[in-house]
Amino acid sequence: MKRILALFLCLVLVLGTMTGFSQTETLKYGSESTEVLRAQVYLRTLGYYAGALDGKFGYATYRAVVAFQQRNGMTVTGMVDVYTMTRMAASDAVPAAAPPVISTVLASGSTGSEVTRAQVRLNDLGYYSGAIDGKYGYGTMTAVLRFQQVNGLTPDGKIGKATAAKLYAAAAIPNSPTPVGLSNTPLSYGMISTEVAQAQARLKELKYYAGAVDGKFGSSTRAAVIAFQRTNGLYPDGTIGTKTRAALYAATAKPAGDVPLLSGGELWRGVEGTEVALVQSRLKDLGYFSGAVDGKFGGGTYDAGADQEEAAGGDHGTHGEDLQRAGCRN
Repeated sequence: MKRILALFLCLVLVLGTMTGFSQTETLKYGSESTEVLRAQVYLRTLGYYAGALDGKFGYATYRAVVAFQQRNGMTVTGMVDVYTMTRMAASDAVPAAAPPVISTVLASGSTGSEVTRAQVRLNDLGYYSGAIDGKYGYGTMTAVLRFQQVNGLTPDGKIGKATAAKLYAAAAIPNSPTPVGLSNTPLSYGMISTEVAQAQARLKELKYYAGAVDGKFGSSTRAAVIAFQRTNGLYPDGTIGTKTRAALYAATAKPAGDVPLLSGGELWRGVEGTEVALVQSRLKDLGYFSGAVDGKFGGGTYDAGADQEEAAGGDHGTHGEDLQRAGCRN
């Protein structure tokens, strides 16, 4: 309770120090200013925003603004004009709905209405496309892992208190968080526009760009685009066309130096980690594994992988070492 009161007092003090500022322009994705900071404080107080109070209009701030506008019956633009800021500060502003309280940690093998509710929410956010059956299988686990990665959570594939709070929050980042208002016009060297600034901000978040978010498509921006295209399997022409734009704003965009969820390497006895847990979960769904999905490559996991390889017509004489394939088949 003391921590909550201290946080509230801090927010009040921050708001108090900013009452002298007057908003002169619409805040949008890529903006950085004290006015963005003020919007973040209002959004956090109302329960829409849980990110850093840094005055930087990134994805978390964007999603919080969209959620606020939706819940308050406003035109959804994802931007903060004077009217939106005024509504945030109003005494009758509608706060974010409180997330439901889960009774237990949900993990591979869990069943019931809480799993069903999680599947529905993951489906709404674009992470899950499987059956809404209340069974926490491989599909649900991978959806949770991806949700955790996109939303800055520890990717363990389980729905505990922290993941549940983020999952059901109004500001949860969906699987395709494309900013509002993007056109189909290709962006290339020499252009100056708001869309270039949005692209620079996104490239910065993905660690490809370290320059200023100034809306000027210069040599450093072009180099960042080329690096992004190469990492994400696109033709490296340095221009942001339809395909590059879609990949850039997709939740599946690979950041600089990113390691895929399933690395493509081999898993051996004694290995522990998320990849092993994913394979165990998939083998369990296929009926080859009956042990605990604990991320530990032991004898039971080895035998299940060998059985699956044999059933699939493969050669398991290599001691089931390539469980990466076994876990991803079918």
